[in-house]
Amino acid sequence: MKAWIWHLFGLGLTLGWVSGVCGIPFWEYLFLLAYPGTSFTLLRSFAEHRSHTECEGRTAVLEAESLFGILYLYNNYHALHHNTPDMAWYKLPALFREKREDLLKQNHGYLIRGYRNLFRKYLFNTKKIPYFA
Repeated sequence: MKAWIWHLFGLGLTLGWVSGVCGIPFWEYLFLLAYPGTSFTLLRSFAEHRSHTECEGRTAVLEAESLFGILYLYNNYHALHHNTPDMAWYKLPALFREKREDLLKQNHGYLIRGYRNLFRKYLFNTKKIPYFA
């Protein structure tokens, strides 16, 4: 209940700002900003994680094309980030090039070669049901 109260409070602040200060109608905010933003966020989460019995095998190396790479801040470094969460973001590209093969061994070969391949594979097919220990 506490989480819902905070959520509603935050929602009220956000909608007050969006409508009152920015002058954006609620329906425009909902359908042009909030819904697409949430959809892209969920797509990224869907792409980066999978069900696997071992924790290391759950995080993808996703080699995104340029448009999606920029949109998702080059999330091909996601598995690397899990290994080195304290590493500065601007150091990740060089470290990724150095450690790519090690990452693929560690995550049991969970490689997605771009969002086009992700769409081809899962647009009409489901992912494996999550594993719960």
